[in-house]
Amino acid sequence: MEYELISRLRVQSICEYRCVGSFRVPTVTSRTTAIRRWQDLGSGSEHSPQGQSDLFMTSRDSFAKVSFVIPTWNAMSHGKSLSRTLASIAAQKLDTTEVLIVDNLSTDGTAAVGHEFGASVIERSCSRSEARNLGSAKSDGEFVVFLDSDHELEPGAVHAAIALADSAKLDAVFFKTRYLNEHPGGKVTESLLNHEIRIRGGHMIPNFYRKRSIEGILFPPNVDLGEDFLFFQAFARRNPRIGSLDWGLLHYAPPDIPFAWKRSYTYGGLYRRGEKSMRKSGFFSGLTISKSSSAAGLWHEAQKSLAATLSVTFFMAVKSIAFAAGYLGATVAKKPHRTEPVLNSSGP
Repeated sequence: MEYELISRLRVQSICEYRCVGSFRVPTVTSRTTAIRRWQDLGSGSEHSPQGQSDLFMTSRDSFAKVSFVIPTWNAMSHGKSLSRTLASIAAQKLDTTEVLIVDNLSTDGTAAVGHEFGASVIERSCSRSEARNLGSAKSDGEFVVFLDSDHELEPGAVHAAIALADSAKLDAVFFKTRYLNEHPGGKVTESLLNHEIRIRGGHMIPNFYRKRSIEGILFPPNVDLGEDFLFFQAFARRNPRIGSLDWGLLHYAPPDIPFAWKRSYTYGGLYRRGEKSMRKSGFFSGLTISKSSSAAGLWHEAQKSLAATLSVTFFMAVKSIAFAAGYLGATVAKKPHRTEPVLNSSGP
């Protein structure tokens, strides 16, 4: 379904984390609102809405240096577009920005694209976690934003995050991710992942951090699945203040079913190889449809549209079967470093 969102009230929430057993549950302490215009997703327009910069600009965000860390591997193929990601960073119109690309020896011109945009490119054979750790260590911004090459920042998102972080003294800000399918010819449609996430109750792992708040925290280098989840768990143990924007990030992928099968099959194999740490972290428990909250979500969606609910149920079933197939077919041998990161693990 193609659509155009003209204007909508977007809610920003500020959370503090309190300990509940071994997990940290967000507690909303205050809210602010902002109105913005969305770009026409169908046309792929990247123009910032009129008045957007004035709405979110603060007296100090123009000189708050922001570091963007992007791990890459053949980021101009496999449904990814590093150039789109970098263009969306440039469109933020920040006065002081550094972009650190840690490239896993790509063969499709990824490094050249990074240089063309003026980014610092580090070419090294390493895992995605190691790439993020290296980029973060070399960054010198007050804020660090972790992105992937299938991401696109919406215009004004970083200004909004800085304003929210400063006004509420936050350690991190979550950008809501909208998942999109990009078809041959450039047609863009909504992904079933948006419905699935809504059914599962959502997820909230920030991309935007105050650097001093994550000093000493590393992405686990020996984990290929859920590394951002484990990073966030370590961060949450510091009792941080986290804000959320109900907009900010677009995630592009090829059409749902074939790509979902490939991705989920790969995830199944990765989960088996790191099963011990995954079970300990509770990562997999958040994905199961057997949860009462997921069942309730399906029922709620069915009340709105039975056809849409059947579609997303089929989509989730395909993913589950592919995951099981990948799990059963995987070897326990150590995975070599130079492999294709099929999709960032921030999405289910």
